[in-house]
Amino acid sequence: MVEFDWRERPQASPWGGFFIQSRAGRHRNNFEVVIPWPDGGIAHFYRDNDDAAALQWYGPTLFAQESHYQGVSVTESDFMSYQGTPTKNLEVVAVRQDGALEHWWRENGGALTWHLGSQIAQGCTGVPAITYSGAMFKDIPLVPGAHRDAHEAGLFHLVVANELGGWTYYIKSTDEGSAWTRVPGFPGKLKPEEYIGRQIAGGKLVGMGIILSTAFATSTQTTYKDIWEDRSCTRRGNTYIIAGSEQNALQIWCCSSAYLDQLAPGGVNCEWISADTVTKPAPETQSEELRAYFGRPSIIQGDYNQDDSGLFDDGHYGNFELVSPLKSGGLLHRARNVGIPHNPVGGLTEGWGPGTRFGGDALYDEVSLIQSNYGGEHGNLELVARNRCQFGFEFFWRVGDVWNGPIYVGREGGAVRLGTNAQALKVLSGTLTPEDTLKALSSVNILTSVEPVSDMVAWLGDRDTPYPALADALLRLTVTRRLAAPVFIDVIRGFYEGDLGQPSPRDIAEVHDDHLRIAVLKASNENNGTEIATFEDLLVGSS
Repeated sequence: MVEFDWRERPQASPWGGFFIQSRAGRHRNNFEVVIPWPDGGIAHFYRDNDDAAALQWYGPTLFAQESHYQGVSVTESDFMSYQGTPTKNLEVVAVRQDGALEHWWRENGGALTWHLGSQIAQGCTGVPAITYSGAMFKDIPLVPGAHRDAHEAGLFHLVVANELGGWTYYIKSTDEGSAWTRVPGFPGKLKPEEYIGRQIAGGKLVGMGIILSTAFATSTQTTYKDIWEDRSCTRRGNTYIIAGSEQNALQIWCCSSAYLDQLAPGGVNCEWISADTVTKPAPETQSEELRAYFGRPSIIQGDYNQDDSGLFDDGHYGNFELVSPLKSGGLLHRARNVGIPHNPVGGLTEGWGPGTRFGGDALYDEVSLIQSNYGGEHGNLELVARNRCQFGFEFFWRVGDVWNGPIYVGREGGAVRLGTNAQALKVLSGTLTPEDTLKALSSVNILTSVEPVSDMVAWLGDRDTPYPALADALLRLTVTRRLAAPVFIDVIRGFYEGDLGQPSPRDIAEVHDDHLRIAVLKASNENNGTEIATFEDLLVGSS
């Protein structure tokens, strides 16, 4: 049986936000956060979860610094710039200050370079949300294990508010040459009288969230992975979209995914089912507060309350988990009982618990929630919250029923030490094939003068030569940047060991970075006939 490529733990459904747990890392997967940088561009932070003693955050890595951005969202796809590593490309959508919606992506190896993919649309606003559906592994006969890096087509799902007051839904297949396609069936401009169902008028939208849920799937299975692997399933669950509005309402919509599993020949179809407004319980008055929220909320479907189907019971879907900033300050977390396969909870405002308030009285503009693989039977809930002026974010986590934090992560103040961008490569060091290592070096303008090139490929695969250690160290020094002019790794080695008298390294820990910078500088000046004075002056790109 061919498998669906989806993590076993936690058994959560895809969701959209600016905080994810990626596949990077050797044992425990890294946390990844992307935010608009107040000085311009987009900032990427990550936490090394393999180092359980430190749980160190690193960053920021800045890119797209030519523009200012309102909001961003990140997901991890199945795309790979480099084979042979569990890490996949990161995909980011970002709304520029002028309303343009852009797609960026980051290589999963080499110098971890960020690239502008395309401009998707104009006239957008606020914080978008992107998620990836995942995909089935390809079954390649007679090639054992080859399917682990080959996938059938999957879908990106993207929702973004527009300047007219409504929002737009896009999907994009991972098939080569596919384009972003707008999903029809919902108006691009919403007037108060056009709101569906019982939604209250809330003004323009400021931030979006999305989950590809398991609710209403035509399957007795209860988890996202199991439903995809159920070949009898004809509908894989409804899609839920939330948004915060400028008038403090929290809106929610639901559509059937029956036609979103594939791109139909006649275009994309969509069946919108219902919409409503999520209110805030007000126990002191025994009522519901209609406009209690603020900014961009976050929603996920995790595996709390999830139970597999058995011989004598139907199992149970995992809860929806919703966190939103409050206009009065702090944060509110609410869980929703989604029900069982043959009897899901239908009404969009039904099944919600009263919630837990945390975060003190701090004012936040946006939050992003995940369920991680930390913790006991169920992974912890982890949350990033921020206001738009922060050069960083605040990190919360829930153990059991208790929310902890915040820990500030950012450029100014806080209790967390920030490492350098180059540390991002340590989880990839030594994991690339020799061919991909040579490709990664080439991407930062480090070439080889050795002929035939196959000799250098062989040396890069032989840890008894200095080249694997030097290659890892060179990629660490140039992370997110590249040399403006070409230089040869074999010439760098000559200067490093010969002119500078350094021992021939067999591990990246044995490479002296300061001497390696001098060797690169000497090799570049010799090769290009220049007299550049410092290593930093050789580099171009974001630091």
